[in-house]
Amino acid sequence: MSKLTITHSSRAIVPLYISGRPLPIAPDRIFPIINAAQDKITHYAQAASVPEALSASASLLEESTTSIAATHSLETSAHPSFANFLPGAAAAILREVAGSLSTALTGSIPPGTGNDPSIHVLIEKKNPSALFF
Repeated sequence: MSKLTITHSSRAIVPLYISGRPLPIAPDRIFPIINAAQDKITHYAQAASVPEALSASASLLEESTTSIAATHSLETSAHPSFANFLPGAAAAILREVAGSLSTALTGSIPPGTGNDPSIHVLIEKKNPSALFF
């Protein structure tokens, strides 16, 4: 397999949606992403630039944290024990978004496949904390 290095300006296969379904746009450019350790599709990706992927992930993070804050406000006023639970939920979402961002940075593709949307692309998981210096 050839090594694919994605730079900031690259057109490459990067995750734009991380909940297990492809985006509803550009279905001809959707690629299944296989987690090599689990040997199964873990999410879908779309050919796009790295900045587009980062922007999409940042939007998801903003929506998620806004939703958690609203839920936290409602539930803690109803019962204080929810105050201890929801920060853990927020942390889980942050880890998921960080994982999707780190997945976008490097990966491997079979040589000679070009942009064939039927290929399975193996993406290496990287350390999410490296993205937040």
